[in-house]
Amino acid sequence: MNYIVGEFYDFLVTGLGERRIKLKDRQGATFTVRAYEFQTDWDWSSPKVPIQMIRCYVKAVWEGSGLSLQQDREQILGYLYPDAKKGIAKVHSFQVEELRTLNDKLFLVVRDAFGMTHMLKPDKQQESLQPGDELELNVTGIVVKENNNTRLKLETPPAVEPTVDAIELPLEQENPAGEFGEENSVREFKSTILYPAGATEMDMDTQMKVILQTIAGFMNAQGGTLYIGVNDNGEPIGIEHEYIYLNSSEKDDYTYHKNKDGYENKLRSSITRHLGHVAEHYVTITFTEHEGHTICELKCEPSNFIIWYDGFMGYKRMGNRTMLLRGEAIVKLVLDKSGYARPESMKYEPTPAQDNDGDGLPDDDDEGEAITSTEPVVPKVEPAKLAKVGMQRVGRGSYYINLFNNGDWSWSRDQLKVSSLKYSIPINTPVPDRYLILVYADGRVNKVKAAMLHDKTELRRYKNGWRNDGVELVKVFAATNHDLLGCFSTQDGHEFVKLHYLSDISNHGTIGAMGNVLINTGSMDNVEMDDICFVSAEHGHRLSALLKTKSQTSSSLGYQLDLPQNAKLGHLVETLRAVSDTISK
Repeated sequence: MNYIVGEFYDFLVTGLGERRIKLKDRQGATFTVRAYEFQTDWDWSSPKVPIQMIRCYVKAVWEGSGLSLQQDREQILGYLYPDAKKGIAKVHSFQVEELRTLNDKLFLVVRDAFGMTHMLKPDKQQESLQPGDELELNVTGIVVKENNNTRLKLETPPAVEPTVDAIELPLEQENPAGEFGEENSVREFKSTILYPAGATEMDMDTQMKVILQTIAGFMNAQGGTLYIGVNDNGEPIGIEHEYIYLNSSEKDDYTYHKNKDGYENKLRSSITRHLGHVAEHYVTITFTEHEGHTICELKCEPSNFIIWYDGFMGYKRMGNRTMLLRGEAIVKLVLDKSGYARPESMKYEPTPAQDNDGDGLPDDDDEGEAITSTEPVVPKVEPAKLAKVGMQRVGRGSYYINLFNNGDWSWSRDQLKVSSLKYSIPINTPVPDRYLILVYADGRVNKVKAAMLHDKTELRRYKNGWRNDGVELVKVFAATNHDLLGCFSTQDGHEFVKLHYLSDISNHGTIGAMGNVLINTGSMDNVEMDDICFVSAEHGHRLSALLKTKSQTSSSLGYQLDLPQNAKLGHLVETLRAVSDTISK
């Protein structure tokens, strides 16, 4: 078939792979087109997939019948915004992605809850917005343009003065569509934990992923309630028929009772496994009866920390959808949860744009990918220093572990003031929870129960205070199993970083033991340890995205920071450097 550049053609969807939709034309020739973010969650094997035929725009034709395709924006926008297609205005939530200028006029590139970007000419109040900020816009229509440049018509919502009745109206009765109302920024409905949207075959693991992302999105926003057993119209359909399938997961080997208790245990264990132990404390699970059906309600409180899905993906509730955050949106969330305002040095200046299609708006290069934006200048934060001598013990029963230049060690209730002292580490109460951590230049870490050292005679100096094989002892500090270690290394000029929980490091019986290998500088080529730093448990959830796996081997150096897919970790690395090596009390 002869394809013409600038024309639209229909293709049959055959599947999804590597974020590209697989297509086939009527002659059987195969092609691919980039998938939008929201399409990667569809069950493409289901006959109920929302779009079975995709209309594509031919951007270029290559030799050998190769095509450069874009999805028809009119078809996609019409599916995502059916009200706008009918000319019905409706308010939706957006996030600022980028600032652009054209002929000295400012434009905002905004991302919707589906992951698609759009262009907006801001009003006076919106001109101060920065990437990562949220705003609500009225979607009033779809403007069809040539060359696949179809756009949403976006406007600032008109100001509406609240009436007395509107103020007193209960939340559950706003725009009532069913008994539970409509989905909004604090309310979400899921009919099941077994079937993904549009799927005809049971897939609990995929559906639970969507449910957990929704929970994380509520916690990272203003909180909200997830109702399971309620359909999209807000009508109760129940969960009681799902109990017998609670053990159908292919990834969860635990056996659950086939009743309400088992249902709650399945939800809680999934929350702990994928969102972390802290997240579980922000969820209250209850069961209620409606029209003879059992409904599961998960009330999610807004969290004090960022709740990451599987340790590195950040979600946030926007309007009636849960959005995967990226780039500046993650930076904004980190600042919000930390209670900080955006520093002046992290604010963006708009970048010049072009108008090649002559529509008076900057070109929109949205093909299902994020628009590339300039990285912000991250303010330099001087990290706290790990003092060798001079730290004070706190609390009755506390004491010091003393390491001397000649390799001896002792303990004392009072801090020693002698020139031969190399390290003096306070072991603060509660002493039974404390470990002495010794970090060596070859990437080894020794962990010793501090109380064991206290059994020795006070002020008596003992031999073998650290390894005697000539490897430099670079750091010593006290910590608990809840604290973490940040590990920096270099291989062939590439920088790597990872986190380790101290609970995953073996406890050794002697202070002079070799310890665990966290960074393997011996058996891996051209690997150098740059730093192993202490991270207090209070910062653990801020940095959990750097925890690649729970039990990491020494051959895993963690995340390579100069890879494009790891660019989003840059601000976390800066945070790690800023908060590391501060001693917990």
